[in-house]
Amino acid sequence: MKGLLVKDVLLTRKMQGKTFACLMLFAFVMAFTTDNPFFAVSYITFICSIFTVNVMMYDEMDNGYAFLFTLPVNTKSYVISKYIFSIGMTVISAAFSYLLSVGVCIIRGKEELFPEGKMALCSILLIVILYLAMLIPVELKFGLEKSRVAIFGVTGLILAIGFVISRLMSKTSSLTEKILKIIYGMKAYQMALSVVALCAIILFISYMISLKIMKEKEF
Repeated sequence: MKGLLVKDVLLTRKMQGKTFACLMLFAFVMAFTTDNPFFAVSYITFICSIFTVNVMMYDEMDNGYAFLFTLPVNTKSYVISKYIFSIGMTVISAAFSYLLSVGVCIIRGKEELFPEGKMALCSILLIVILYLAMLIPVELKFGLEKSRVAIFGVTGLILAIGFVISRLMSKTSSLTEKILKIIYGMKAYQMALSVVALCAIILFISYMISLKIMKEKEF
């Protein structure tokens, strides 16, 4: 599995390294120029999640699966490596962007935005984990040719879910206020544990679906 993870890191650096560097520079500038530096947290984390899923496209190119599974690699280790790589890159990018935003807030004297930043970090992690949990099985199922359509389809579904939730929250303002009050009142470790538990459940269901898809494939 270590070899699979190293392969994904090297592929990402080779195929998307320059694009990634430009996006990091853009996010750095954006953190200093926007009213809310924590917007960079959502931006960087979401973009990095797309990069990680793109690596699966390269595995399939030129009968890559047929070659890959002649090595000491099985479907279970392959699927696990994809989730570890995707989640690892997501967490690293979220942590990096959050620390960057905190630093910018301190420099600009906007420490009052820290609670909002905590909320932004937890929210984007949940959204991206849900995005990855839906997209990875879709990528494995439909492959390279339909991957672009899959990405747009899953992205559209996530946006639709977000829109429905926002509409429901606007219609139940009192309930929304109570929920936000509870969230803002949570300690950092309580919020972290809640996010981790919810993400673990979502990812486990996604992993089981992905594993079943890979076992049914013919190489």
